[in-house]
Amino acid sequence: MKISNSAKYVIGVSAAVALLAGCTGNGGTGLTPSNSMAPSAHRTMGANHKVNLSETLLVPRSVKANLSRKIQNEHTVKPNCCALQKTLFVTDAFGGSSFTGAVYMFDYNTGASLGQLAAPPEGFNEPQGACSDTSGNIYFGNTGMSTVDEYNHSGSYISTLSDPGQFPVGCAFDKTTGHLAVLNIIDTSGGPGSVSIYQGSTLENTYSVPNMLRVYFGGYMGKSGVLYFSGSDSSGFAQYDSLTGGTVADVGIHGATIGFPGTVAWSAATQWMNVADQDTFSAPTLYQVDASGNVQGSTVLECTQVSDFCDPVQMPIKGPGIVAPDAVLLSANRFAYPAGGAPTLNYPAAYVQPIGGAVSPNKGGGD
Repeated sequence: MKISNSAKYVIGVSAAVALLAGCTGNGGTGLTPSNSMAPSAHRTMGANHKVNLSETLLVPRSVKANLSRKIQNEHTVKPNCCALQKTLFVTDAFGGSSFTGAVYMFDYNTGASLGQLAAPPEGFNEPQGACSDTSGNIYFGNTGMSTVDEYNHSGSYISTLSDPGQFPVGCAFDKTTGHLAVLNIIDTSGGPGSVSIYQGSTLENTYSVPNMLRVYFGGYMGKSGVLYFSGSDSSGFAQYDSLTGGTVADVGIHGATIGFPGTVAWSAATQWMNVADQDTFSAPTLYQVDASGNVQGSTVLECTQVSDFCDPVQMPIKGPGIVAPDAVLLSANRFAYPAGGAPTLNYPAAYVQPIGGAVSPNKGGGD
């Protein structure tokens, strides 16, 4: 089903600041787990529609942005910085000195900061999920702008895809067809989420998802051409679906209960899909699942937060490692995969609300 385009809309920086002004900034101390979304603030849309600002942020209600830090724009990434190294990109939904969002770039192997990406022409507004293609280019769901922005391995801007009428929060690249799947949490009128499929710069179709009110993160299962993605229904219960050949199917997770879905990602190392539960605050957990959604194993990450609450949101898996941008701990750490346990490397930045990430190899297509 193809969804019609909605009217253009205007997003004020003041709306983002209004949300942040009501948020605590101690990195999670005293937070209480919840399956609900974050507190209310509103964006003004075309045709006088208003959408709750928090409805497009992919964290549980208990996870707050941090305004206690002194935020400064870091130096931008230098051109041709990193041709011979793996690079990691971490999104911060409310990062930067204006709190409209930022993307930080690191040497994946050493953790060294390479700088902050220059904003795309339309600017960042709540960047969240990210993914990479076979050429090593990275795509970011620029949620508040209804766009998906493409950057190369070295952090240089390439192009912007319009995702009309939608709030994109995640993406996944299909190595078999070159399709880019964009996961839309809701539409810009507050209606149900969807999945948009692009071939190059062309929007081929936008698919509705009958059992989901909100659509979250997704990933392709290896080279099968099958997209798996998570979301929640109208009652707030977690859902897990697939999309193949233009058909959406309800898959479900069997052998575990997901409270609030996070990462959905393929691992070439284990040959399983991975589905994370953001509600496992004291011991962040990813479940390895087969094509039918049956749990085959799990990875448990150590939470180093004093309050014993952590919230890794969208975590890229690269070979024997997984990077966890943590919206409560306000950090991005690497862990052993699938072993989990304690963090092995830190990627430091002045995070306000880290959400997602993607890894670009030193040459296209590598794991």
